Amino acid sequence: MVRHHLPLGEARDGALLWSCGDDPSRHVAGIRLRDEGAEGAVRRAAWSVNGQAPDTVTLRGTPGSRMWLVDDAQVDDFTRRVRTTERLGMRVLDGPGGEEEYQHTLPCADSALASLECVKDAAVPGMPSGRATLLALSKEPFLRPDGKLENDPLPEGWMPRLVNLPEVYRRLQAAYPPTLRDMGITGDVHVRMRVLRDGQVDLPTARATYADHPMFIPAAMTALPVMRFHPARRNGELADVWVTLPIMFALPH
Repeated sequence: MVRHHLPLGEARDGALLWSCGDDPSRHVAGIRLRDEGAEGAVRRAAWSVNGQAPDTVTLRGTPGSRMWLVDDAQVDDFTRRVRTTERLGMRVLDGPGGEEEYQHTLPCADSALASLECVKDAAVPGMPSGRATLLALSKEPFLRPDGKLENDPLPEGWMPRLVNLPEVYRRLQAAYPPTLRDMGITGDVHVRMRVLRDGQVDLPTARATYADHPMFIPAAMTALPVMRFHPARRNGELADVWVTLPIMFALPH
């Protein structure tokens, strides 16, 4: 068995991408393997996040593409957990060359493709879906070292960028529910909100779309007033935009 350690952005076999919006029917994730897919071809994969107990997932091939997509029935749970983790281990079974094991170092945030899904949610004409983009990326070029798509159709600055992460982290640690902290329970909350052109969150628009535990929701909301973003731009002008932000509660190392 061959083991590869893959930081985000490496253009090689084992590279992983995912795209998530609020609608689970749009979720898509894939891993690039050495062999091309075929109609009806499947692979099995065992995967674990942050060294936890492994789960299994089915990968489905597409003719002419080396991007094997996570089965639609399993992709919702897979993307929800992967998009907020630090380390992902994936062992692909049943391949022509035997097992392949990949260790991914992830950024605790959405992949570059999450921006495409946000654009699709906004019904911007001509933007590709996450699924179509993943299949197109089965060949080089793949990702740049900064994690962005090599031929990203989105203009620079299309989505807002959080600029005061340390301050937000301190607020989240202060708001961590004591009961959950004492029990060693971690988790994340996904918040749908509008980021204004002045870089602040439009607080009345914020709502939680997912939470690992309901006690994390009010704790996550306490961080929104201190968040500051480099605002998004549309046609060169500052703009208000909707985003879905994963907020992770993790115990300090």
